[in-house]
Amino acid sequence: MESELCQHFSTHITGYSDMKRPPSVGLLKRLIEHDPKSGLMTWKPRPVWMFNACPKRGRVGVCGTWNTRFAGRPAFDTNGKGYKVGMLFARTYGAHRVLYALTHGCWPAEEIDHINGDKLDNRIENLRAVSHQENCRNTPRQKSNTSGVVGVSKHSQKDKWVVYIGSGARSKYLGIYSDFSEACNVRRRAEVDACFHENHGRH
Repeated sequence: MESELCQHFSTHITGYSDMKRPPSVGLLKRLIEHDPKSGLMTWKPRPVWMFNACPKRGRVGVCGTWNTRFAGRPAFDTNGKGYKVGMLFARTYGAHRVLYALTHGCWPAEEIDHINGDKLDNRIENLRAVSHQENCRNTPRQKSNTSGVVGVSKHSQKDKWVVYIGSGARSKYLGIYSDFSEACNVRRRAEVDACFHENHGRH
């Protein structure tokens, strides 16, 4: 097993170009310590064979420097979109996808949804593998929304409320209502019929 990992890692650092497939779960486990209950992941100490030799310090020196700087520290940082991400083999991966792979033993074939809407909450109980369509049925309310309810908006010319469900070209018109409460109820019933997650439209 170790010789296989060594070959995989060495191939990468000497010019590995197969970026179409993610690293094996076995290799992930060799590199990352993970706690499914908290969602925390830290870098494991790396052995000398994982490093190229440096003319001044050699492999041992490079290995020592890396372990001093990174071993035991968080493996992922928060990006501009609010997700934890990190580099593996010159490619960026979301921490939620890596933790899912480490916990379940395989990379998710679908998108990963943060059930409670907190992008930084990578506890395994808060992660589920779903289709893009299903993921869109559990999204927070957009900042541009002014009514307080997703899919309900004030008519630009009438003192009434317009109701839609879906997004873009797939939006479905659900009617126009004088009463705001009625409009909200129409939207919520439509969400139930379309199997939206109960957290959809949260703050």
